[in-house]
Amino acid sequence: MNNHHASKSKKFLDLIFPNKCLGCQKINQIICEPCLQNIPVFSRMDPYSNDQKLFSLRLAEARKGEGKSRHILNKNKYLNGLIVASDWTNPLLKNLIYNFKYNFVNEIGQILGNFLVRSLSPLSTSLKIKSALVIPIPLHPLRLRWRGFNQAEILANVIGKNFNWPIIDNLIIRKKNTHPQMTIDNIPNRYDNVSGIFSLKTISEYELSNLSKRTIFLVDDVCTTEATLQESAYCLRSKIQNCTIYGLVVARA
Repeated sequence: MNNHHASKSKKFLDLIFPNKCLGCQKINQIICEPCLQNIPVFSRMDPYSNDQKLFSLRLAEARKGEGKSRHILNKNKYLNGLIVASDWTNPLLKNLIYNFKYNFVNEIGQILGNFLVRSLSPLSTSLKIKSALVIPIPLHPLRLRWRGFNQAEILANVIGKNFNWPIIDNLIIRKKNTHPQMTIDNIPNRYDNVSGIFSLKTISEYELSNLSKRTIFLVDDVCTTEATLQESAYCLRSKIQNCTIYGLVVARA
């Protein structure tokens, strides 16, 4: 993050967290340990990921609409699973995510990243994952310039460092600057919004072969319909053979 945004982040931090815990307002830190313990952390695959009933409902809704939704919903199988670390309905978690993304308090990224680590640790054992690649969902350059940092990249760095897994932050390119998914009110339009927004950077056949048969975690802060994650996975599978791809997010809105 550049100095301008670092200074801006510090000013927001001082303004929003004036030496008080975001939860109880008592302790001289962003969030105190007792409040942190009130945010649940799950260690399981999200029950709705790749769920055929939900997929059918989405497809039925898409058929009522126009555009590319019906085609895009067929990409709903490109993720092998979705891991959701915590509960979006928890007001403290929602507040942390909001201030992380929109008030530029990137220090919160370490806290949220630790949620992902706690969620993933037991699963990495049960799934027998000894080595994986960690890929943050990229921002468009214009949005990255505005925010000063990619929140998904901060989360991915926490995961990569904890598990000693490589982080690849430049493989997927976001070539379209779209509206945030949270501002779009129905499923078909959300799928249309992310259609074709990603591409893979040009790499050699040798590099591609080194990525095949690997486990890949696509990391983001929040997902809603999985549209962005599925589009990213679709992009990866267009070039990388026989890989296993999981979405990994802090919460599902």
